[in-house]
Amino acid sequence: GNLFWTRVNIKIKIPCVLAYTANIYSDSTKLSEAIMTETREMINYFDENNYKIIEKVDYEIIYYIFPIDNIQQLRETISSFKKIK
Repeated sequence: GNLFWTRVNIKIKIPCVLAYTANIYSDSTKLSEAIMTETREMINYFDENNYKIIEKVDYEIIYYIFPIDNIQQLRETISSFKKIK
């Protein structure tokens, strides 16, 4: 059960890609606030939606932050990958 996960000190790592438009990178305070907001929202989401995968198992959110000129184009590209069968 849960004892195995805690005994071997397993931590769930959740990758999260953040892609903001280039204008946010010019203001470090704005960027920091945006990241903190995303962090709070993500933790709340995981906690409220049964992402407590196993009680007493720690999880860690790892952020990868990329400047993107056109987020809409990125979303459309990703969406097109989903349509390929």
